[in-house]
Amino acid sequence: MQRLLPYLLPLLLLAACGRQTELIATKGEGMLYEQGHTVYQYGTHILTDENGHTSFALSSKEVDLGAYIGKKVKIKGKLYRDYPIDGGPPFMEVLYIKEL
Repeated sequence: MQRLLPYLLPLLLLAACGRQTELIATKGEGMLYEQGHTVYQYGTHILTDENGHTSFALSSKEVDLGAYIGKKVKIKGKLYRDYPIDGGPPFMEVLYIKEL
């Protein structure tokens, strides 16, 4: 058992320290804007509600979010489980977008 300890300890540490990247399905509607400088530093774009408050920080490997800047959109995607952080909004990976 003592011979296994040097191999098991690093594996246990990696398992305990890993961030959860599980995604949770969700959707939203609002105005899409490019994200400026933020304290929370995640996402490339934001979705705002009718009052101008940020609903989601957004990123996408599937959709060109830049094509929808300044437009009202409906989006579907998946929320990253370990967000929000640093006072930011929920973080969504966008899988579908439609201009309204």
